[in-house]
Amino acid sequence: MRLLFLSICACLFAQFSVFSQDLESIGKQKPIKFGGGLSLFADAYSSHGIPPRSTPFNWRLTGSPTVTIYGISFPFYFNIGSQERSFTQPFNQYGVSPRYKWITAHLGWRNLSYSQYSLAGLSFYGAALELNPGKFRFSAMYGRFNKAVREDTTQQFIQATPTYKRIGYSARIGVGTPQNFFDLIYFKAQDDSTSYKDHPQRLKPAENAVFGINSKFLLFKHVQLNLDAAASAYTRNIQLDSISDPQFKKFASILNVNASSQLLYAGNASIGYVSKYINLKLQYKRVSQDYKSMGAYMYQTDLESYTIEPSFNLFKNKVRINGSFGKQNDNLSGKRLISNLRTIGSVGLSVNVSKTYSVDLQYGNYGIAQRAGIIPINDTIRMAIANQNINLMNRFTLMNKKRAMTVILLTTYQEMTNLNPLFPAFVESKVMLGNLNVNYLVIPTGINFSGGFNYTRSQFGAGTIVSVGPILGVGKTLFKSRLNTSINTSLLSNKFDGKANGTTITGGLNLTLRINKSQSLLGNIRFTSNSSNNPLSVPFTEVFFSAGYQFNLH
Repeated sequence: MRLLFLSICACLFAQFSVFSQDLESIGKQKPIKFGGGLSLFADAYSSHGIPPRSTPFNWRLTGSPTVTIYGISFPFYFNIGSQERSFTQPFNQYGVSPRYKWITAHLGWRNLSYSQYSLAGLSFYGAALELNPGKFRFSAMYGRFNKAVREDTTQQFIQATPTYKRIGYSARIGVGTPQNFFDLIYFKAQDDSTSYKDHPQRLKPAENAVFGINSKFLLFKHVQLNLDAAASAYTRNIQLDSISDPQFKKFASILNVNASSQLLYAGNASIGYVSKYINLKLQYKRVSQDYKSMGAYMYQTDLESYTIEPSFNLFKNKVRINGSFGKQNDNLSGKRLISNLRTIGSVGLSVNVSKTYSVDLQYGNYGIAQRAGIIPINDTIRMAIANQNINLMNRFTLMNKKRAMTVILLTTYQEMTNLNPLFPAFVESKVMLGNLNVNYLVIPTGINFSGGFNYTRSQFGAGTIVSVGPILGVGKTLFKSRLNTSINTSLLSNKFDGKANGTTITGGLNLTLRINKSQSLLGNIRFTSNSSNNPLSVPFTEVFFSAGYQFNLH
């Protein structure tokens, strides 16, 4: 399989080389063009009263330069910084993705996404090729997902997770367009057991092979069909003796099958009706317990869900209604002691009353309950919780040649209710949030005023916390809009069960100087000062300073 994969890649790279020699229109193009951006930032941090939450000083240089040579684009990317930990080198990443017509290559640090359950955006260091001539779709990659990281037992709090060097490759082949396509996907990765000789006993080299299908079809201009499914064969320890297992028959030639191997499945399918006024979507999702792919970061596993999502556009899109209703459960293998059931429901209403005023209302109700798994469950320990939330936002806007004003009033209420009277009451909570924000811009002078008020009331089993306070800010553009300045501050007064519990003051100063169309200088200072009457919370101050330079070539 690996030999076949590399042979295909070699042929395709050869085709890329021949195709790139098409010089019919080369004389009509500008030989070399440059574009992209570059930024350099330096940060400083100081704190008193609490342990520092950042390093005293760090810097970072990022860039995305693009070079176009006779129509072939070479977009580069790099990220260099002083921030480092004891178990890695400084965070340096470089990558380039040259593109010519329907051919794209990826070199260096890149990430690709073939499907949700196979290769799904995990960064790798290597090479990849994408071909999209017409309706043919092909992509292949080969690279390193992990490098060998040794365990550092000298660090007390921040310790590296020891890992083997992990190499993988993947291919996707299909037909269609971004709106209508059918893809077949193969992904394979394996840890190099020789890359870490004195490894901890708990660290075992693993191997993974994934076969996937990803498709999307629009039928009769209104019916949308989506399918994303995969089967993942995962061996947690390739050093064990191989065995013969009928369920791994199709994987026997590409995977070391032994007692630590698992065959897991994941997928979601949906069918939807799409029109100008009504949209309706039905979706089913199922992910096996412990499902994993070495080409993805992580998954929420052991779940099955059914969802219906309707939406309506009425009165020339002045009124929009949307909702989502469904059920979700776990314990798909039937091996857990208790099964959890979730009810998912939400509805939204958005009304554009006039050109200047609109209102949005969102309501959600999510319930969690339990049922017996492999053992009976009685009412004393059965969990049953309902979580409700309501969001109401009023928005007012006014704009003319002299001024622009926006007023937003946001109110949020969240409540978690215990439906089992025998369950501890401390799981219940009620939270009320209120925020008024006003922004006023005087266009001829470039002065911008902002203000508002925050209110938070949180009621838990341990007591009630109330925080209230204003927000103020002002900004001004100077030197023919070359310099943007703004300053803001906020004050929160805190109470616990009606008694004063200190204050929190935050503030910031922001400066942006536009040197020319391509270059800018930026600087900002932020501070936080917290006082508290609670012996469990110490007073502290924090100051953060950042200065930077940006260059953008269009």
